[in-house]
Amino acid sequence: MIRLMLVEDHEMVRAGFRMLLEAEPDLEIVAEADSGDAALELLEAQNPDVILLDISMPGMSAAETVRAIKARLPGVAVLVVTIHETKAYLLEMLDAGADGYLPKSAAAGELVAAIRTVRAGRSYVYGRLVGALVEGYRDSAELQTKPSALTPRQLEVLRLVGDGLTSQKVADRLGLSARTVDRHIENMMKRLQVHSRIELVKYAIREGLVKVGDL
Repeated sequence: MIRLMLVEDHEMVRAGFRMLLEAEPDLEIVAEADSGDAALELLEAQNPDVILLDISMPGMSAAETVRAIKARLPGVAVLVVTIHETKAYLLEMLDAGADGYLPKSAAAGELVAAIRTVRAGRSYVYGRLVGALVEGYRDSAELQTKPSALTPRQLEVLRLVGDGLTSQKVADRLGLSARTVDRHIENMMKRLQVHSRIELVKYAIREGLVKVGDL
């Protein structure tokens, strides 16, 4: 079973999600919250696998909520489900650490597929928004450091991070601990002078280490 937490301030929207998701045999809603602050209060007690998070809610911002969730439970996947379909919101949420981004206009089947994808440790970006994601990569400043500046192990980690895997999934794939993977990521960020995983992914795409179609 995939344990879900719904973080949405509109009761009718949560009810719609509930009706849809409870019909799936492998999905279970274990908690609901109407703000990021309320979600954090429930987080560790409910220990969800995937959190569905709206962007526009009272209290702390969605980006702050994602960072706080990841700091407390790094293994939980955060899927942003929102009315906003702009590049700015997409990049902001991915930069904060969200694992997926889906507009509320998407079909019901897309939501279920997105949940299963992020639970499996991969990133999910709705097809219509991939162009905005690529445009965001192209808009960012070109990095001067070349792949040869990284060690072979760092390149292995970078390719898997670029494929959308979490630290734990990368660790499982390479036979390392999640802490070691995080240390490699931290060292790469320092060497490449970037400040987030999404910047590492941008680097991997620009250098041909991961294909855009793999996102």
